[in-house]
Amino acid sequence: MKIYFIVFVLFALTSCELERVNPNDENAPDEIKKTNVKILDYSIVQEDVSDNKIGRNETVYLKVRVKNYGALYADGVDAVFSPLSCKGVWYNLNLLYSAYGFTIAPKSIDYLIVSGSFNSYTFKFKAPNQASKEKLSVTFTDNSGKTSYDELLVDVQ
Repeated sequence: MKIYFIVFVLFALTSCELERVNPNDENAPDEIKKTNVKILDYSIVQEDVSDNKIGRNETVYLKVRVKNYGALYADGVDAVFSPLSCKGVWYNLNLLYSAYGFTIAPKSIDYLIVSGSFNSYTFKFKAPNQASKEKLSVTFTDNSGKTSYDELLVDVQ
C-alpha cells in the first residue's frame, strides 16, 4: 500500500502543467483570448473562359474563404477591402464595407458573401489587359473590436 501512495505522490508532484485553452482564463496566453480571421483562399465561381484561371481582359466572379484561427467566436465581423496594387476593375469593392455582420466559429472556415451579390460570390473582377498580381488589403473587425489584417492576392495570367 505504501508503494501506491509513494507512486501517487511522485506522480502528483512531477505531473506537467496542462496548456491553458480557456479564453476566459485571465492567465491564458493572448492568442487564446482573441479571434484571428484570415483569408484562406479564393475560387473562381464563374468566368468567361472555363479554364479555372484568370486571363487578361476576362471577367470573373470570385468566392473568398476565410478562417478564424482564434479560440473565440468572431461575431458580427466586418471585412473591409482596400486596393493596394490593382490594375483591374473590382466591382462590389466598397471601401466602406465589403462583407459585414457574419459570424465564424473558432478554428472554422466560411465564405465571405457580400450583400447585394448573387448568392455564391464575393467579388466580380474585370482583369486588366496584361498579366498582373492584384493585391488587396483586408481588415477584419468583430463586434468586440478585435481586429486582424490580411491580404488577398489574385494572379492574372
